[in-house]
Amino acid sequence: MANHNTRFSAVLVLDSAEQETKALALKNGDEDYFDVEAVAGREGEGKFGLWIFADEDGSPDDVIAYVIKIGREFKLKGKCGFAWSSACDRPRVGEFGGGAAVIDLSTGKPTFINTDAWLQEHGV
Repeated sequence: MANHNTRFSAVLVLDSAEQETKALALKNGDEDYFDVEAVAGREGEGKFGLWIFADEDGSPDDVIAYVIKIGREFKLKGKCGFAWSSACDRPRVGEFGGGAAVIDLSTGKPTFINTDAWLQEHGV
């Protein structure tokens, strides 16, 4: 039996430690559950944010939804982006890929590419 996983790592820049705390509380709130790991803090004094990642397996769709929710909650501006990889522990056709997403924080609009869809669009 093959094991599949999707991994990613992204940083969402925030304005304060208070936003970090509130953003972490939004991750598993009453209304939503996001299949991501999140840790407060960025390297460097006076820098705030969340490191959002999947150590073993996670959902890029959940990252997008979580970042959009945080962006709306704090009326953030700018963009947040990340890439993901999908892999299998056995060499199987169609079991490897990935993608990338950019989220406009002010509008909540994501733009993304998925390698499987891209290959199909190009007839392979």
